[in-house]
Amino acid sequence: MALTMKDYLQKTKPEELWTRKNKKVLSSNRIFDVVSHETVSPDKKISGEFYSLETKDWVNVIAITARETVILVKQYRHGLNTMSLELPGGIVEITGQDRHLLAAQAELREETGYTSNKWTLLGKISSNPGIMNNYTYCYLAENSEKTESLDFDPHESIESFEIPLKELPDLIRKEIIHHSLMISSIGMYFMLKDHS
Repeated sequence: MALTMKDYLQKTKPEELWTRKNKKVLSSNRIFDVVSHETVSPDKKISGEFYSLETKDWVNVIAITARETVILVKQYRHGLNTMSLELPGGIVEITGQDRHLLAAQAELREETGYTSNKWTLLGKISSNPGIMNNYTYCYLAENSEKTESLDFDPHESIESFEIPLKELPDLIRKEIIHHSLMISSIGMYFMLKDHS
């Protein structure tokens, strides 16, 4: 059966969800919990123990200056054991209705010293729906300028750069920017920009 755009835009129906029970927290740390559920498909043909990571939402920021440059950060990434060139961002540790925006503003300021007077939510991306329960919220921060001193988290060591905005696609093509959430956010920015 061919799906229409209307089908894609509809929310998940309750009868499509798999039944989960007997949640176990297998491991817990400051970033995420590893959990398992006994899970059964709606037609009862598939069942088993399935694993996921539960964590808070994340944010990242496309911070653009009046000079049409974008702010990037370079930091060590433990998973790949390498340095990674990325958008500023981090974990949403703030609570309340505006928590995603406030977290984005804080991450930009703390990691780069830049602030902005014009913020737009570009959208949200499921971080990795196969194993994770969170979303990454991508913000555009226009008119960004360096106004603050750096204020890294205790586990961060970050270097920031200003590069011409037009160079972002080439950095992705050359695999200099390789983080999937950054590439998704940058793609969202250019897609929305081209259709506005």
